Amino acid sequence: MVIPIPKPGKDKQDPNNYRPIALTSCLSKLLERMVGDILMYVLETSKWFTSSQSGFRKRRGTIDNLLKLETAFREAFVLKKHLVPIFCDMEKARDRT
Repeated sequence: MVIPIPKPGKDKQDPNNYRPIALTSCLSKLLERMVGDILMYVLETSKWFTSSQSGFRKRRGTIDNLLKLETAFREAFVLKKHLVPIFCDMEKARDRT
């Protein structure tokens, strides 16, 4: 069963402004968790992810990438080199994941 939840502060007349919330049984949730864990294990052991990817990975978060960026800033400063970071903001990134 899928229940649409409106996004806060958005026009409720536009269907794109709703988040689908799926209500599933406990057995389905357990199976989903098992398949997800196996898939992540296979992807991690086959080195499918790059070392800089932190999203959707266990024991990794946003702070990891921020620390790498800070380290790069400090190294560039010490070596008197230039560092130009480029940031990309993807609209509705969570909706496309």
